[in-house]
Amino acid sequence: MACYFGFSTLWVLEPEGSYCERTKRYPLFQTGIREKVISVRIVFYGTLLIVLFSGGCSRHGAATDCDINKAPCTKDTGTAEIIFDITPKPVKAMQELTFTVKIKGGSGADNLIITLGMPGMYMGGNKVIARKSAQDTYTGKGIIPRCLSGKSLWLATVETPEDEKAGFLFNVIY
Repeated sequence: MACYFGFSTLWVLEPEGSYCERTKRYPLFQTGIREKVISVRIVFYGTLLIVLFSGGCSRHGAATDCDINKAPCTKDTGTAEIIFDITPKPVKAMQELTFTVKIKGGSGADNLIITLGMPGMYMGGNKVIARKSAQDTYTGKGIIPRCLSGKSLWLATVETPEDEKAGFLFNVIY
């Protein structure tokens, strides 16, 4: 009797009394545990690679409107001028940072919200509450997380209680 080799192997006692390795070929839905585990791993890692390399996080080196590592950034909303700064410099991910906002023409509010995110990628609800520290000046502490893909373009949106909004695009160092 002939012996066949494959993934699903049976040891069968031959009529002559010797052992022979015999294999049956099964359809995909009847494969053994080993084949099912391999199939699940292939699907999982394939999906993971597609997600990671599909440009999930913002593109490195994309156009910024704010070089936060050199100087504070300014935006004019029409009714107010918003000056945005982050310290210490250079601005690095995964460390505590101090966010400072000055509003000229300003807000009388006690605090405002800075929303941190990446263009084209939801990075969680990352908000910094900046409290009034001086005349027209607000400060708050927060952390910019690291994007797993290594992309470094971030967007800080400053929101005042008067519905004034200003967005600042900047790069972070990893």
